[in-house]
Amino acid sequence: LIIKGNKMLSKLMHFIKSHRYYLYGELNDQEFKKFLLFAVIFAFTIGGYWFLAPLKDSIFFSSICNDTNSLGRNIAIGKWISTLCLFALLPFYSFLIDRLQGHKVFYGICIFYITGILFFALFFKFKLFFADYADYLELNKIISWSWYVFVESFGAFLPVVFWSFVSDHALPNEAKSGYSMIALGGVIGGILGPLVVNRLVLAIGTANVMFIAALWISFIPLLLAFTVKSLGTIGLKGYQSLERKPRPGFAEGIKLLIANKYLLAIFAAIAFNEITQVLIDIHFKTYARKMFTCSDSLANFFSIYALCVNGLALICLLLRIDLLGIFLGVKKSLILLPILVGLGIIILLIWPSLYTAFIAIVATKAFNFAFNQPSKEQLYIPTTPTSKYKAKAWIDIFGYQSSRALGWAMVGYQGIVQPLTFLFLSSGAGLLLVIFWIFIAYYVGGEYQKAIKNNITIC
Repeated sequence: LIIKGNKMLSKLMHFIKSHRYYLYGELNDQEFKKFLLFAVIFAFTIGGYWFLAPLKDSIFFSSICNDTNSLGRNIAIGKWISTLCLFALLPFYSFLIDRLQGHKVFYGICIFYITGILFFALFFKFKLFFADYADYLELNKIISWSWYVFVESFGAFLPVVFWSFVSDHALPNEAKSGYSMIALGGVIGGILGPLVVNRLVLAIGTANVMFIAALWISFIPLLLAFTVKSLGTIGLKGYQSLERKPRPGFAEGIKLLIANKYLLAIFAAIAFNEITQVLIDIHFKTYARKMFTCSDSLANFFSIYALCVNGLALICLLLRIDLLGIFLGVKKSLILLPILVGLGIIILLIWPSLYTAFIAIVATKAFNFAFNQPSKEQLYIPTTPTSKYKAKAWIDIFGYQSSRALGWAMVGYQGIVQPLTFLFLSSGAGLLLVIFWIFIAYYVGGEYQKAIKNNITIC
């Protein structure tokens, strides 16, 4: 499997190099090298999350969500616990950012998650010998909750730290093509990670796959150290505007977010995105839980889902869907995703089933990864280090998690009403949010374009 994966990756890298000027013609040799290294790191980062996500859902659903009517409520609890844990960690993260370079903070966070994965892997493997004991089964529920929160924090925290590092070492003219290369790396990792799960989970079990996931994630700090050493200070040069502000304390991050309409608009766009995705995801996971009852079979199905999401995103990137973003500009590009999400909600409302829910969630998530994510991350370029690291951390960590938790809380009444009524209520709420989301995207995209045109710092 590893040999096949290496061959596939080698062929893909050869394709990228051979078609470099078609794919990323605007980048010179130094810029191409920088963003290629960033893309490889992002491949392992996103691949690590998609490695863990099928295992997270399968264990949680099998141990906690035996009744599908309680699925939305239990997931909402897990999201809120994750949000509170991340909220508590933000002061410590800000403390490290004030005293260490961004890449050194990245090292420590990676080591923390590698250690945590090994702990959970040992527990779930060890439980096989004690599954008959009632006390252990109760402990298993506690550990299953902890595992869910742990993986949620990984998906919320590690990509944020990565993008903060990238946005602090990228220029606006590079980002137009370079961010798409990073997104390409992300979807490649997003394919390879769940591919390993899909091939191995039914053969060796969930716990043993966790050990492989820990090994995968251990490559991230190694690659980051190589990147920093290889590029040096000149290669990692970032955006320098006419206006520079000092880096204040931790509280300034949240103060800046609350006081600045631009950052609040980014926060709102992320919130609407996450909530509307949940309003599709609840139907997808409910149908999946009814069809698959075994933990390993659920993990296998969710790995197929992950492969489809990232495979479609990869096709979009290889077909240069980012050229549409360059042609339209950031403002119009940001509006496309809410339109697509709205169409997905309408399709699911007309033809409710696992297959339509699968298509809707795969299409919207793939488009988000391949097209909307690079556009959204460019919004942080004309900002100060405080916005890039501290305010961005509040938005991307607390904002993402709290929005997801709010979305799942909104569907907590799932078992109270009839399934058809639930479908109509959730779809109506989703379409209303899409309308507000379009107006927010229009505003924040326009502010970004004005800042870049005038070479100023927004906040």
